[in-house]
Amino acid sequence: MSVRALSREDDDSTLIVLARHGQSTYNVERRYRGRADPPLDATGVRQVERLGEAVALFEPTAIYTSPRRRTQSTAAAVAHATGLASAVREDIDDLDYGWWTGKTPDDVEAEWPAEHGLWLNAPEKLTLPGGEAVAAAQARLWNAVLALGAAHPRQTIVAVTHDVAVRLIVCSVLAAPLASIHAIRIETASTSAIELGRSRTRLAWLNNTSHLVEPS
Repeated sequence: MSVRALSREDDDSTLIVLARHGQSTYNVERRYRGRADPPLDATGVRQVERLGEAVALFEPTAIYTSPRRRTQSTAAAVAHATGLASAVREDIDDLDYGWWTGKTPDDVEAEWPAEHGLWLNAPEKLTLPGGEAVAAAQARLWNAVLALGAAHPRQTIVAVTHDVAVRLIVCSVLAAPLASIHAIRIETASTSAIELGRSRTRLAWLNNTSHLVEPS
């Protein structure tokens, strides 16, 4: 039996594997990334090769990617492993951090302390200076998930996206308050997954990084 078959609780569901991109220098430096376009670093390149091999076991029928360079490079590794082509979707892009893009949390705290406080404690009230409202980003991403599910009934598909994007989607699945994004950890090159069924949506798994473990 395939891994894909084992992963389904509902035979009529769509399984959407949410893959986070591999590591970039901005991840190492803990900078807000958003619409910035740093490439994968050497570690990230190794990570996405293993990610592609792991995702191929799910026998996906389609791969979608955010337009950022780091996600497209990750999707290319998944495409190589699966023999599929990837398609860019703007609606699974990262949160637009606006003027925070490329800055560290310490930078932001020093320059925008009130807004940074909202980010940490009440993100549902925050519109990033020069950027996107967090609640609007969540709605955008959830609408994208629903559209992908409608386009691929009873299939397994892959969406290569971003840390905060995955966390916002998970909050939608769990009907959790937006502040819960800070209680969720999504590693680079990890996979999470949701099942879109006829009657309910489930979180299938979260932040799986077992494929990245170095062999002993």
